Amino acid sequence: WALRERGVGPQVRVGLALERSLEMVVGLLAILKAGGAYVPLDPEYPLDRLHYMIEDSGIGLLLSDAAMFDALGELPASVSGWCLEDDHQAYLIYTSGSTGKPKGVVVSHGEIAMHCQAVIERFDMRPDDCELHFYSINFDAATERLLVPLLCGARVVLRA
Repeated sequence: WALRERGVGPQVRVGLALERSLEMVVGLLAILKAGGAYVPLDPEYPLDRLHYMIEDSGIGLLLSDAAMFDALGELPASVSGWCLEDDHQAYLIYTSGSTGKPKGVVVSHGEIAMHCQAVIERFDMRPDDCELHFYSINFDAATERLLVPLLCGARVVLRA
């Protein structure tokens, strides 16, 4: 959806300049799902070759990371860049607060994703697991206990 909001659709080419990683796979699949065509730009290629490919391919959007954008320098005016390392807020939760007054704490998408992945690995969560979710949504562990089973394909039962 984010790519579609940036104009990606049929016949739209999107540059993908990421190291071999999960982000590369997600970016590739997102471009395809948005209906666009990806233009692979291997960060190991010489910079002059990458510059030529960016110009010649007619891409309007380049998905990459901060290091690659730094290495590439200024992009052509017709190309906008999207740094996939920009970690946006996932939620703002209020703690009980040691002073009796709640304190807001922001948790980013990257932080909650890494935390949930660590919990999945630590507790060997599997798709055949099932978790009863009974926490208040205002409890800091509620998001973890909801997302962890869903991320590994397990079931969640919500207590009414």
